[in-house]
Amino acid sequence: MPTKKDNADERFARIDALMEEYRVNHEDLEHYIRNVAGMREGRDRARQSADGPRKHMNSARRQLKKSKG
Repeated sequence: MPTKKDNADERFARIDALMEEYRVNHEDLEHYIRNVAGMREGRDRARQSADGPRKHMNSARRQLKKSKG
């Protein structure tokens, strides 16, 4: 038959496990929050580069023509 001490130890073990789970989830959430802006920025940059290089080359050619006169 379990004693009072066994029950207390079991409770503390369960509490420790829950606190550890909370800590890990909290760290993941902080990491996500910190990186959302960067992820959004990266996505926008990827979207630009999908049609970007050609557009960039065209503007470079235009500037070259202007400078030649």
